[in-house]
Amino acid sequence: MKNTPPNDWEDFDALDDDDTDLIDIPLLQPSFFENDTARQPQPRYTISLQVERDVLAWFRAQGQGWDKHMALALRWYMESRTGGNRDRQKPDRTN
Repeated sequence: MKNTPPNDWEDFDALDDDDTDLIDIPLLQPSFFENDTARQPQPRYTISLQVERDVLAWFRAQGQGWDKHMALALRWYMESRTGGNRDRQKPDRTN
């Protein structure tokens, strides 16, 4: 068996499972799943948010889905400040 990738999709489609080299992929141990938590999709809210022009331009330059990437960056920041606490309360819409 050769370890070079196929040159085109026809070659790729012709491969079967026996042609796949899995020797370098380690087996998952039960400890891999110990800290696993299911993350359900959360509802999204439309808000007005003021950000600097260059920050907005950079996110938009990332292409399609830039707003989801910005939301993910905010989530990472939140989780870094709360120690990963994912207490997801509905936003206060009274203000």
